[in-house]
Amino acid sequence: MCRFALLVCFILVSILFVASSGSKAAACFAASMDDSKAFQKPIHFFDVPEMPLIIKDTILISASGGYILKCSVSNLSDEHIMGFRLMLLVLDSTGRMRDTVSWVEGVELADYSLEQLSLKLPLKLKVRANDRLVMTVKMVFGEKSVWGAVKQKKQF
Repeated sequence: MCRFALLVCFILVSILFVASSGSKAAACFAASMDDSKAFQKPIHFFDVPEMPLIIKDTILISASGGYILKCSVSNLSDEHIMGFRLMLLVLDSTGRMRDTVSWVEGVELADYSLEQLSLKLPLKLKVRANDRLVMTVKMVFGEKSVWGAVKQKKQF
């Protein structure tokens, strides 16, 4: 029952995010390339072996309209993925966690597929020049399954 309620919540949230992300992310990404104040910062991905999703080549791009996350996403399962929840940690130069953001992306991925994505971060974030960024997948929502990880902050 809990799994069903979680899936229903995800479907409602993903409908909102899919409707709002699509072409806006691509347009925002193109606009960020023309912005003279834009910068790029690599993001280290913390892999969770039990998850059917791997994210590689992650870059955070800053522009006047916010941040764009550019990455390659691999679906390692035989199930169609409907979305995922990401967590991004901002660490200062001493390694202390300065900020944490978590959000859901409604992105459809075919089974055993690889996609290049440009995602607009829906949250406000302050990244300094000497900050280190670490990202991980907290949950993955498939057609029939939901994968989740617990206590990831403590592992960092």
